[in-house]
Amino acid sequence: MGSDERRARETIANATKVMKTPVSVASSLSDEKTAVLHIETGPLPSSSTAGSAGIFLAIADDRDESHVSRGENAGRTLMHVAVLRSLVRIAAVDKSAGFARDIKLDLSAKNARNLRVAVIVQEADAGRVWGAGFTRLSNQGP
Repeated sequence: MGSDERRARETIANATKVMKTPVSVASSLSDEKTAVLHIETGPLPSSSTAGSAGIFLAIADDRDESHVSRGENAGRTLMHVAVLRSLVRIAAVDKSAGFARDIKLDLSAKNARNLRVAVIVQEADAGRVWGAGFTRLSNQGP
């Protein structure tokens, strides 16, 4: 399908028409060591053939760099974005009800840099993604 541009465009267009599960993520800092994430999702759409889907919380550094000492990039500094540091299944959702919860995020073990937070609703075994939400939070100490 990747080499068939017309078919690829049709597949993408059809995927955007499918009903999704709404996901919202809001963050606030309660102090410089703790953030509170308010996470809400709707239920799985009635069109879903899955009985349930997992809700995953992903924490990533907004950016990072690595200093390469060997190989073809030896001596270079490489810049990276959205470096995943943690991926945790926090709950599940089905067709009958949505999900809402406040989750405390300990920032004391994190480096003082900006973080990305994503919440993903996904069927088991790397199945279909039904919804996703995203926010950023700053862990800049005094």
